[in-house]
Amino acid sequence: MAKRKEVILATKALEKLPSDLILAPSKASGYASISVKDFGSGIPPENMSRIFEPFFTTKAMSARRGTGLGLSMVYELAKKLEAGIAVESIVNNGSVFTLILPVQSVTMPSPVPEAKVDALR
Repeated sequence: MAKRKEVILATKALEKLPSDLILAPSKASGYASISVKDFGSGIPPENMSRIFEPFFTTKAMSARRGTGLGLSMVYELAKKLEAGIAVESIVNNGSVFTLILPVQSVTMPSPVPEAKVDALR
């Protein structure tokens, strides 16, 4: 069976956090999520606890070699942004990685009234 060669990017506002976070974001009045979904081989449960470790790769012996740095870089960036990470994966179906960004409520300044200018006579 041929694999779908597709990646889906999605964004949405979250009112509450998912229960299965790998990394929890800082407390906020709301959250914005950015998800990346693929239809690849998925991540076996025995590897899930190690996927964010620097240099961890399961591709060392395959033609598609990896350095094992991609997800560890995402994890470190999320920590610096005080963001969260959630991962869902099903072997032979693919994975969804979600970055959860804290959003503070923002008060917009009142607009400055436009000055009326008399037309030249």
